[in-house]
Amino acid sequence: MQKAEKRHSQRVEFKKEVVFELSAVKRSYTLLEQSSQGVDISTGGLGLEADEELQKGEVVKLYVPLGMGSVNIPVFAEVRWVATSGDRYRIGFQFLT
Repeated sequence: MQKAEKRHSQRVEFKKEVVFELSAVKRSYTLLEQSSQGVDISTGGLGLEADEELQKGEVVKLYVPLGMGSVNIPVFAEVRWVATSGDRYRIGFQFLT
């Protein structure tokens, strides 16, 4: 039996570097900035591969690259799921409005 798709919008490939910040809310440090590799994006969220394991429900600030230039759009997102991908983590984020 195939699992039902919960997404409301279509995902497209997004192979760009994305930086994200973690706050002190659930961590012992004040701020951690990590670089990660984008996998896919939609109007509702973003998929990344990262070295840092995050927890479901954690809120991060993503810096999403816009177009071909060096402009990054800051956006808050919630971790919806995390899975291991080799020695990295595949993370699904939902954009917060």
